[in-house]
Amino acid sequence: MTSTNMLTSTPASTAIRDMRAAWALNAAASRLTWITTVAYLLNTHTPPTATTLLLAAGTLPAAVTATPLATALLRRHSQPRDLTRAELACAVLAAVLTLAMAIHAPATAVVGTLMALACVTAVRDPAANAHLPTLTPPDEHAHTIGTFDAATRIGTLTGYTLATACALTAPAVACALATCCHIGAALLRTPHHARSSDPSTTAKPDRHSAPATAGRWLRANPRTRRMLIARAAAEAPNTTIMIALPLILTGPDSAAVYAAVLTALSLGAVTGALTHPRLTTRLPAYPLACAALATTGLVHTARAEATQPVCAIALAFLAGLCSPHLDITSRTAHADAPAPVRLHLAALEQAAAAGTRLAALPLAALLVPLAPRAAFTAAGLTLTATAFTALITRGTRRRNFRARSRSPDVTGTGA
Repeated sequence: MTSTNMLTSTPASTAIRDMRAAWALNAAASRLTWITTVAYLLNTHTPPTATTLLLAAGTLPAAVTATPLATALLRRHSQPRDLTRAELACAVLAAVLTLAMAIHAPATAVVGTLMALACVTAVRDPAANAHLPTLTPPDEHAHTIGTFDAATRIGTLTGYTLATACALTAPAVACALATCCHIGAALLRTPHHARSSDPSTTAKPDRHSAPATAGRWLRANPRTRRMLIARAAAEAPNTTIMIALPLILTGPDSAAVYAAVLTALSLGAVTGALTHPRLTTRLPAYPLACAALATTGLVHTARAEATQPVCAIALAFLAGLCSPHLDITSRTAHADAPAPVRLHLAALEQAAAAGTRLAALPLAALLVPLAPRAAFTAAGLTLTATAFTALITRGTRRRNFRARSRSPDVTGTGA
């Protein structure tokens, strides 16, 4: 008898393959629309502040997904059929972007369309993350999440490559490719609409109890809480690094080196995501994630002083190799939660990361140009400090728990 997954009545391997391809197409489309829009604004001589506003417009919808109103909307539109509709909505908006760039529409129209696209993806992404654990048994969650993360990073790399080729010469073509990616993702999702035998994925939960349930889950699962905090805290230095990176690359071939560094970073991230499941079979996941984050920070600190292109590219690959472990461990940490709680946790994780990024953006945009190498070093050390803090907090709480469990009962009520 052919095994089926919990989400659909189609074979599990087919569903996983199609969903993984859909995730890769989503990532490619996201990079295509983002880089193309930035290039369009630069080509039309839009003031530099427009780029900052563009980044804020793309981040703001994700930052508010944990609010009660957004959570209620998310929970009403979190089924597989809704994900397909979201893909089609993204395709329509990407087509609108294509038309806007083809007719040289004002920058406000382009930014507004991109923000509408960000609103749709802010609802789609947590729902897609929450559905991942339903595809495989619990003992395969880490492997499944790792392979999906790798597929996303492959799509990101593909999107960067296509956007670089098209953005400066034919931005409308890049947006048309993004439209095709969204349509392809919708077609891949369509055969796997909800025909689930798992009531937790189809039942309508009480929307008023979801935040309290998610809060109780976080209190009962310190690892999930620490992972969420660490991911959010890491976004501020990551934002600083992305702003400082082009500023520390100087020389006649700085543009080519910048492209090579981003490519090496993406290739390293794909490799790290693919090797994560194998590493977690031999090493504890949480210390591995903390060690990887600390190593990433140290590598970024070294990158600030790397003047040779070969060294910069090699260090970028090493940083990418370490980067996926925190993301995968964080997603795996709440994979065993009930479906409504898992959905709310995915929204919280997205909102925390986006909110931190949004808060760090103005300060980084002001201070990084003044001393880019110092900012790069400070960001790397902050990542390392975040990792050590998360690891030490875990050890301290464990020791405190053991001390309480061994302490005598001074109340006289014990045995």
